[in-house]
Amino acid sequence: MRIVPSAIALFAVTGCAFQPGGAADGVGDVDAAPGDDAPASTSDARVIDAPAVPVDAAPQEGVIRAMPLGGVAVLDGMATELAGSPRYALDLATAANADLKAGYTPSMTAGLRAGYDATHVHLFFDVVEAKPHQADSTNTWDNDAITFYIDGAGDRAGAYGADDHEVIIDYRPVYGIYPSTNGVDPVIEAVRLPTDAGFSVEVRIPRASIGAGNATRFGFSWGVYDDDDGGAYDGYGLWWARPAPRCASCCTSETRAEAWCDTTMLGELEFN
Repeated sequence: MRIVPSAIALFAVTGCAFQPGGAADGVGDVDAAPGDDAPASTSDARVIDAPAVPVDAAPQEGVIRAMPLGGVAVLDGMATELAGSPRYALDLATAANADLKAGYTPSMTAGLRAGYDATHVHLFFDVVEAKPHQADSTNTWDNDAITFYIDGAGDRAGAYGADDHEVIIDYRPVYGIYPSTNGVDPVIEAVRLPTDAGFSVEVRIPRASIGAGNATRFGFSWGVYDDDDGGAYDGYGLWWARPAPRCASCCTSETRAEAWCDTTMLGELEFN
């Protein structure tokens, strides 16, 4: 069972601001009208303008390799500055630690590219969603959404401490940072952009707010939530789950170990 904090809004690039849903303002919806939770029309959708890059050949390592940015970062929902970064692919049909509701046919795939500069970590998620985007629920995780997990100390020791966070950014767009009472939250700025195939989310986080100090690695994982019919989510899964002994006392309110309460499941993000 999750503890639901108040939600927080992300900034709007040309229209509606993110609704309250997390720990700090900073995520924007590029094309939606104010107060409009429905997906943008086909004419509003945009094509991600970065050239294709190979999918990482060894996802079993559990390491996301962030590359130096290829230009000055512009937070616009496009992959341009990350075009030289490997794309790490996820399919809900084969996702790690998947939770698929009865009768649900996986209909979402996604990719992640990561980069960095002297001050920020940059993440770019591209989501392909065959069904209409859902954004009807108060809980971020019950809408179509991307999620990522940060263990700033990189110890992946189990229980969430002050350096451990889950961030969920949903389609409305709204974001939340969980748990809501465990230290200083990372600073999130993001944009959600409709695309021809689904939607993209571009995120930048000040490196100083992650809690990793000057380390070149920190604990990290990512995944997606898919809601095909409104209400609660229908599918959830991770890109990778670390094959390590689980923390027996960390997820006692859940029916199994989950990345939002047990950091032993996380991989790593590395600055290359």
